[in-house]
This record gives sequence, structure tokens and C-alpha cells, in this order.
Amino acid sequence: MLLFTILTCQRWGQTYILEALMNYVPQDTSEATILAERIAPRLSHQNSAVVLNCVRVLLYLFNYMSDQNIIKSLCQRLSPPLVTLLSKGPEIQYLALRNVLLILQRYPEVLRSEIRVFFCKYNDPIYVKVTKLELLFTLASASNIEEVLAELREYATEIDVHFVRKSVRAIGKSPSRSSLQHAPASTHCSSSWRPKCRISCKKPQ
Repeated sequence: MLLFTILTCQRWGQTYILEALMNYVPQDTSEATILAERIAPRLSHQNSAVVLNCVRVLLYLFNYMSDQNIIKSLCQRLSPPLVTLLSKGPEIQYLALRNVLLILQRYPEVLRSEIRVFFCKYNDPIYVKVTKLELLFTLASASNIEEVLAELREYATEIDVHFVRKSVRAIGKSPSRSSLQHAPASTHCSSSWRPKCRISCKKPQ
């Protein structure tokens, strides 16, 4: 009944209904799939709260679904609204970024082609920058490592020392490091970072 009601509700009504669904346990895989497909259109809603709650509910329902093809299809539908949220204010950006991190833990291929949207802007708050930095290395692969390193070289010239240090250290804890350590990219990685490390580690005179 709630799923029929959500179509006629205002944005806050839809938000409350989506939050209520987080407390509902689907009886079987079929019901979870139906629920996911019914609420998926909310991803295109103009209200950020509705979109974020819809994302949360879908991630929750994935735990009860068995058809990986349907899950993959729904994951692909998550990308555009999350990318759109990154053009909002910093607080909404941060919530969207944390949701992206949750998605990538289980579905690492989602958003890999959208890596440029996670590049830091000069006026991003530090908590947004640090989260984007984490995402860059979660999404890093042999095919985009050159682009990631080029971006990180720019971060090494930032005024914020805390962010510079995190940028320099991030390469060492990259989730993609194990797959790249024997690749030519690893040599380029070390050589491109060495000058920046010397600069960032210098003590002021």
C-alpha cells in the first residue's frame, strides 16, 4: 500500500515512506525485487533527500535479492543521480560521496568511468576533499592510474598541509596497488611522486 501512496505524496512524505521501508524485511527475493523496481523511479526526483533515501533503500534491498543481473541493472541506474548530487552544496555532496563508497565496496565497477567527477575543487571543504581522495583510489585501475596521478600531483601543491600529506600517503594504501604493483604504472607512480614528497616534507626555513 505504501508503494502506491508514494506516487501521490509530496517530497517529505516520500522521504518518510522510504525511511519506513528500511525497517521492512522482504518475505522473499521476489518481493525484494518488486520493491526495488517500484521505488527506483524516485532516483530521478528533484529533491536530494528523496534521492539519497532511495539509494539507501535500494542498497538495503540488494541484500535480499538473488538475481545479479537485476542488481547490476539497478546499480547502473544509481550512477546518474549520485553524480548529479555532486553539483549540490558540500553537505549533500558529502552524503552522496559516502553512499558511493558503500556501493563501491560491493560493486566496484559502478562509477569507474565517472572518475573525473571525484576530482577535488579548490573550494571544496576538507571533509569533501578527503572523501573524494578515498574514492579516487577506490576507483583507480591500470587504465586510469595516469590520470589519477596527474590529478594528485596538483593536490601536492595545496596550501592545506593536512590534505597534502593525505594525498602523498594515499598512493601507498590504494586498493588498486596490488593489481598495479607489477605494472609499468608502478614505476611511473614512484618517480612522479618523489619530487612532490621532497617538496611537501621540507620544513619551513
